[in-house]
Amino acid sequence: MILRLFISILSIFILSNSAIAAVPVLFYSDLNSGPKIGWNGSATKGAAVTVWGRNFGAVDGANSYLTVCGQQINSNDANIVTWNGAGIARGDKYIEFFLNSSMTDGVGTIQVTTTEGSSNTISFTIRAGNIYFVDDAVNSSDLNDGTYDTYQSGTTGPWRNISKCRTAAAAGDICYVRNGSYTTVDAGGALVYFSSGDFGGTPGNPKAWIGYPGESVTLGDGALDIFLYQGDSDAASGYMTIAKFIMAPFFNVFTQGLNCPVEGSRDYIRLVGLNINSQGTDTVPQNGNVYFAGSSHNKVYGCYFENLDNCVDTCYSHNVYLSNLVAGCGDIYGGSQYDITDIEYAFNEHAGGVQENRNLGSALKIHARDDNTYSRLDEIYVHSNYFHDLNKESIDLGAYALDIYVYNNIFANNSLDTSLVYGGVYQFSYPATAAANVRTFNNTVYVNNANADPALFYRESLGSTDTHVNNIYMEEVAGSMTFGTDSNWFGTRSGDENLVYGYSAPAWYTNTDTADPLFTDAANGDFTLSVGSPAIEAGLYSVDTIAALNTATMYSEPRDYLGQIRGNSFDQGAIEYAYDGAADTTPPAVEISTQAQTTQCDSVSIAWIDGDNVGVTTRKWRIGSVPDATYGTEATSPATVTGMSIGSNEVYIGAGDAAANWGNDSITISYTGICQKETITGGYKITGADGQFSKTGASIISR
Repeated sequence: MILRLFISILSIFILSNSAIAAVPVLFYSDLNSGPKIGWNGSATKGAAVTVWGRNFGAVDGANSYLTVCGQQINSNDANIVTWNGAGIARGDKYIEFFLNSSMTDGVGTIQVTTTEGSSNTISFTIRAGNIYFVDDAVNSSDLNDGTYDTYQSGTTGPWRNISKCRTAAAAGDICYVRNGSYTTVDAGGALVYFSSGDFGGTPGNPKAWIGYPGESVTLGDGALDIFLYQGDSDAASGYMTIAKFIMAPFFNVFTQGLNCPVEGSRDYIRLVGLNINSQGTDTVPQNGNVYFAGSSHNKVYGCYFENLDNCVDTCYSHNVYLSNLVAGCGDIYGGSQYDITDIEYAFNEHAGGVQENRNLGSALKIHARDDNTYSRLDEIYVHSNYFHDLNKESIDLGAYALDIYVYNNIFANNSLDTSLVYGGVYQFSYPATAAANVRTFNNTVYVNNANADPALFYRESLGSTDTHVNNIYMEEVAGSMTFGTDSNWFGTRSGDENLVYGYSAPAWYTNTDTADPLFTDAANGDFTLSVGSPAIEAGLYSVDTIAALNTATMYSEPRDYLGQIRGNSFDQGAIEYAYDGAADTTPPAVEISTQAQTTQCDSVSIAWIDGDNVGVTTRKWRIGSVPDATYGTEATSPATVTGMSIGSNEVYIGAGDAAANWGNDSITISYTGICQKETITGGYKITGADGQFSKTGASIISR
């Protein structure tokens, strides 16, 4: 009866897990600073801001709200444009809202609260700045002042072309681009062409091009480049945000690969929420839709990439290219120059499209110069991205990149072009003199296509280190292999606590699990873990992984692909079991099977069963009070409980989980203090309770 009751209790926890409304979580925002006044000249309404995350729920009046720099904005407030809108990447959600004059100036935070709890916070700064508008309406003109989103009279109204923001908007200003399709070229043949002059932002006062809230804005028509750099070496074009556009380029969406920058002049670029579908035929052998060169401290968040370009001849045209290679710069990046550092590439989605003609490019290329006299790429964080259905590998790790962290990503059905032999996750290709340190942890890799190439492929490296921890590799259709290595690989590799199912793990893996990870519905893209998955709490909690998770993102604690707190006991793979971003608040269930009783001795054996929606990590007993993380004696069932007092004793059995939830059950034990004993001494058998004896033998033994 007790066992059936316990199973019933535990089933409630398990069956309700997917239905539990989750605590909201925030991932990133388009702007990280802006003015609180100035929208259409208003003295009370400021910049429009968008935040992305999960678990925002429906509009619920004052029960769901934002807190922005000290001010609450209810979900049904007029300052909310969109609540819980559908994002373009990974299935994430977004909220669009306006700043207002009641918000506190300076550095503050943004937080979302629902009936399920409050999210983490992300930083936001209220500062001064102008707000401008661009519209392709009839009365829009670059001769207008740009200060209103619709034409008013005279020269009061929006600009016509987005290039006007390059020259007329100053550091700290924001240009909102209204609904429409923009194709008018700037001076250099792109929509926005940086040739010379200081057209970027400054520290504390970034410049921004943002899609107008609630509207759809397309830049390009498949025959144009969008944002293109070809400036003087001293031109300042950093500290910029470009967000919320549909990009239809010929090839270049945002390219820094021309002319030689001064250190710091191109830094702090944010590309956020861009929908990029490359349309052109590339003629450059090595290129990228997004090309960062000579540029540090950049963020690419929540972008959706589909397709790679066709090529006139065989080329390597990537979606995103991180490099220090700038055409015509010679040895400007010599050892005395500066490294390119601190690039975060997160929350993006790369989806395969048509077969790209002669294009050997990858979704993400990380590659510095091939000569060690040049500077290097360092502190590259690639996390929480979804790479799927690509013809080649997801990530190509090239020369002279140092510390790279690849974690919390999902890789599904990649490297589908059978004419190529590259890794479905990444190709690892370093010169013999490079010394990269790549940490690959808590990723999910899934293959259900027999034509897919190795999950990873290694070539040409000496001195590099690749560390794998807590990853899941699953193949459902036989035909591919986990890792490929050519004869030029001489680096160091190690793996610990990974799960490999469907093919053999490499010999350099240790503590490898081989059972089915029990994804909820991997064939249809659901890589959450099901009840009973062997990946639950099977991961390694390591210093390296924790440091990366806390350093690279806005979180104050390690989280997974969906923003869920990982706690002190990691699952394997990208997604923790208690999914949908919910912090685990469910305590373990405990059911004591031993009956209440009276004992004459000061020790008793107590048995129980326990369980948890995620998993029990600690079990303890305690007399008189409930055990917890600090108090109690660790034990397993059945446990021998000692140290009772004469009289009635309430004995508690507690179980704790990784999220510090504790459940307990108790039993009453009555201790009489008269413990029955039996001793054999000499030729006599002595029995009796304390203070009372009977004898067997010729002599009387007294106590």
